[in-house]
Amino acid sequence: MYALLRSIFSPSRQILLNPSDPPNAEVVKSRFAAVGSRLNVNLLAQLRNYLTVASNLTFEMSEDAQQAVQDDFVADRQRQGEERLTAEALHTRLVLARLLCLSHGKSHMDMDVWKHVKEMEKQRRDRSAHLPPQQQQQQPSVMANGSG
Repeated sequence: MYALLRSIFSPSRQILLNPSDPPNAEVVKSRFAAVGSRLNVNLLAQLRNYLTVASNLTFEMSEDAQQAVQDDFVADRQRQGEERLTAEALHTRLVLARLLCLSHGKSHMDMDVWKHVKEMEKQRRDRSAHLPPQQQQQQPSVMANGSG
């Protein structure tokens, strides 16, 4: 399960929210309190079970869908010029597409889902446009004896 989440969210990933109201200390405090009051052992166990089940469900992409995703990715890279999509961005989109399909009870991806994932990513980029670019964090080195 951790590998599934790790493949979606790198340790340095930021999840940006788009609040409907201007943020202020009281609103933030009350919202976090509301969320915290709903998180209990039972709900967390259900969420863990859901992620475990979802990670083990069968998911397939037809050759046509694979080709369409590949063609779309190449076209996006050509349109973007200097700020080209990376292989990591494609991986993130594919993981999101898989999870979106599985959460809707689908075992195959269709192009509507792919378009939805691309729109979600566009919204995420728009929300984070004002932030400075993230620097790649170096992985800790591991010595020959296994200690770090």
